[in-house]
Amino acid sequence: MKMASVEGIVTLVLAIVGMVAVAIVAWRAVQKQERNDPEFEAKLRADDERAAAGRMADSERQ
Repeated sequence: MKMASVEGIVTLVLAIVGMVAVAIVAWRAVQKQERNDPEFEAKLRADDERAAAGRMADSERQ
């Protein structure tokens, strides 16, 4: 069995760290946007209701 090279391991670790960093930045941006939107919960509820109505319409057509 061939051993992984140090360069390959470093590349893999850096790629994972980079993905985690991007995820953290995205998460913080979404959280900031949600905090600044006082109607966010109402929008989520309305979206859930639209999705449920769409699922019901799909099940009735079958």
